[in-house]
Amino acid sequence: MDQAFVKEMKQKLLQEKEGLLVQLKNITNEGEDGRFKGDSDAKKPEYGDSDDENTDEVVAFQENISTAADLEEHLEKVERALIKIEEGKYGQCQKCGAEIPRERLEVFPAAEDCVACKK
Repeated sequence: MDQAFVKEMKQKLLQEKEGLLVQLKNITNEGEDGRFKGDSDAKKPEYGDSDDENTDEVVAFQENISTAADLEEHLEKVERALIKIEEGKYGQCQKCGAEIPRERLEVFPAAEDCVACKK
């Protein structure tokens, strides 16, 4: 794979990682390593004491749990892609070993599978 392209993807991945970490920090009580550790670490908003406000708090908390889990999963993919870059294996499908098309990586730099295997 073209080294200039790999370098460009590395920069995109690093920027994406920073953005994901900021988003996670905004909705979680991060652990010592800056990671979301599950439902109990999602931020629990405090809107007030009325029943309506308590209901809104529960809804917001559930959304934080779901969003944090999605962000954490995406962050793990980004980090795996960065490791693959360092190992010289970036852009290879994890299932079949074929090269992932450049167009796919441009859209989703953390892609782990080629289009055929993803289906």
